[in-house]
Amino acid sequence: MLDCAKRKRIVVLNKESPLGIAINKQHKYYNQVQQQMFTSNKEWTVFVIKGAIELPDKTFKLGNDILAVKVILNAEFWSPVLNQLDLFYKVCHNRTGIPKD
Repeated sequence: MLDCAKRKRIVVLNKESPLGIAINKQHKYYNQVQQQMFTSNKEWTVFVIKGAIELPDKTFKLGNDILAVKVILNAEFWSPVLNQLDLFYKVCHNRTGIPKD
């Protein structure tokens, strides 16, 4: 499971993590997990990947492998995002389309 997650670049090596891995900050799942934690007001969560087995007919069934990685809410991730959201809100709610300071 871990090899597959590394190959797909979902997780990367991280010496600071107890497992030696962390969710890849460049992967779309990292963005999704950060958004979900922010909107649900959580400081951390566990990102879980459940393995699957491909059958001869190209369908899948769930495997027994599970990979779980703790993810902490990243304030540095949100700083530029919140600035963009603030600008978007101001533009959308201003009749002239120009944000007011």
